[in-house]
Amino acid sequence: MPVNFMVAFSLITSIWLISFPSIAIAKQAVSLVYNSEPNPPFNMGNHLLDKPGVTIEVLNKVADKLNLKINFMRMPWKRCLYWVKTNKADGTIDASFKEERLKIGVYPMKNNKLDQTKRNNTQQYSIFTIPNSKITQFDDLLDNKKVSVTLGYSVISELYQKGIPPDNLTETKGSLSSLNMLINGRVDAIVDLDTNIENQRQRYQSMFNEVIKISPPVISKNYYLLFSYKFISNNKALANQIWSSIAQIRDSKEYQEILGHY
Repeated sequence: MPVNFMVAFSLITSIWLISFPSIAIAKQAVSLVYNSEPNPPFNMGNHLLDKPGVTIEVLNKVADKLNLKINFMRMPWKRCLYWVKTNKADGTIDASFKEERLKIGVYPMKNNKLDQTKRNNTQQYSIFTIPNSKITQFDDLLDNKKVSVTLGYSVISELYQKGIPPDNLTETKGSLSSLNMLINGRVDAIVDLDTNIENQRQRYQSMFNEVIKISPPVISKNYYLLFSYKFISNNKALANQIWSSIAQIRDSKEYQEILGHY
């Protein structure tokens, strides 16, 4: 082949690749939904923020590592679970483990057991109340106290198991609704993620300055990336890569640097 022809062919090929970059660097898209209520520092309520939250930052780093494009969408938590169950989304972030959620989607598993090493993070639920409620421990909630908790949260079934009657439990749209019910005397206490309540207390200090947290926590939970069955069926190897990458970053100095930003 003449040299001039080879040069021309090489030039044409380069121009073609530049003209169609999506072909050369195509990224697989993964759609993830997440709770629209902020849960600092893991979820700040908007993935478009400069500091969107630790979990979202970790997932963005995983996407860079695995050449993925993650399309995030926020919505109420119960809808997140519904979208995963109906395969409208590939997964949802920061889902705690419940046996009944195995009907909704797939957690990271090892030898048919939950692989806790693949968790996103660990968070805790506590009791929040006001001083005149005279609530100082969990057992006080069993004395005919009205308790609020966010709709769809996994802790609800555990509160039932611990002895709180269903009639005494009110499910709300979120921590802000629960706090308003508390200070208006409609409930005696809240059981919620510490980070949810602390975020609202910081935003509305004058409104909720009398709210107190009762120690110790009611329960601590690990949170995971929950994938839809359809996504796992089509992308099992990729799902395992994503879970493994999350674990690697979580156990690295890089993760501590991300936490330090919040």
